[in-house]
Amino acid sequence: MNYMRRDDMQNTEDVVIQIVKSVVFKLYKEKVTLSSELREDLGIDSIKMIAIAAELKEEGYDVISHISDSGNSYAAVETVQDIVDFIKEIQ
Repeated sequence: MNYMRRDDMQNTEDVVIQIVKSVVFKLYKEKVTLSSELREDLGIDSIKMIAIAAELKEEGYDVISHISDSGNSYAAVETVQDIVDFIKEIQ
């Protein structure tokens, strides 16, 4: 099992938060936290989820190639923390 160091995990959290902020409407930017509900709190739809995945790939977190892996479901993430946890699982 691959364990992330705390500083790596913090960096991943920061990157994910910044990426999510980059795709949400300006109205929601200040509401982005690890516990934010992607769809309900931030208004993120499936198109924005794909945009988040593409930006994560650019940052070195290739969630796209893991979307169809059994046991890993990027489509099932509900919060910003779920994205961080998904990245942790696939690394």
